Amino acid sequence: MDTNKRIGLIAVGLFLGAVVLVLLALRGGDLLAPTEKATELPLVDCDPQQTPCTATLPDGGSVTVSFEPRPVRPMQDFTLRLTSKGTTVEKAVVAFTGVDMNMGLNRFVLEPDGDGLRGTVILPICVRNRMAWEARLRLATPAGVYELPLRFETQKQ
Repeated sequence: MDTNKRIGLIAVGLFLGAVVLVLLALRGGDLLAPTEKATELPLVDCDPQQTPCTATLPDGGSVTVSFEPRPVRPMQDFTLRLTSKGTTVEKAVVAFTGVDMNMGLNRFVLEPDGDGLRGTVILPICVRNRMAWEARLRLATPAGVYELPLRFETQKQ
């Protein structure tokens, strides 16, 4: 490859990287680059691939997370719904990470939707047939910011 093509490819890569950073800053706001420390909640003993999962917050309220449709499959859109009881979730973002394999940056902002918040999510495909994931929800409530982890597995069709 000649030098001019190499320089052109590097310039395009830098430009696309800058665009992604700007989009993340605009979409994620303060939750994607948090300055406020969050209270880490224990791992929820529930599989969101099977049923909605509910966690109690330190302020006495609770949140329920559900995936629709189930089961979640790689490279297929699904909806993550978050509802709350006894508290108000003002903002929420979810980050999906591979439990035992780096699967890149997979963050989604949840938007208000009638009785709660929701976001459309798509997870990348993995070379493995089964992939273990952790969904880490960052929730901003009037009582503080919480991080709620959930674990589940996806399987290729």
